Amino acid sequence: MIRVLAELEFFKKEGGRNNAIVTGYRPVFNGLNDTSAISGRIILLNREFLFPGEKEIVEIDFLDGFIPEKYLTVGKEFTFEEGLSVILGKGFFTEIIQ
Repeated sequence: MIRVLAELEFFKKEGGRNNAIVTGYRPVFNGLNDTSAISGRIILLNREFLFPGEKEIVEIDFLDGFIPEKYLTVGKEFTFEEGLSVILGKGFFTEIIQ
């Protein structure tokens, strides 16, 4: 398992998600490899809910083998989506825990 800390910005916009996310939420992440979106599990560290329009440092768990090492760098930016069609927000790695 690959474990990182990241700052997420959860967009608040028309046509986006209106409900909060909680620990265990599994969106897909883009920009973390050369070809495809990757599923990851978000763990909220300091709160129970993250609402649209908020930013927070979170932990994200990814399965091994899906993110090439060249992408596992502090500052690496990504987007996260629900269903490969609605961009929910963006983020960047603040620490690679692994």
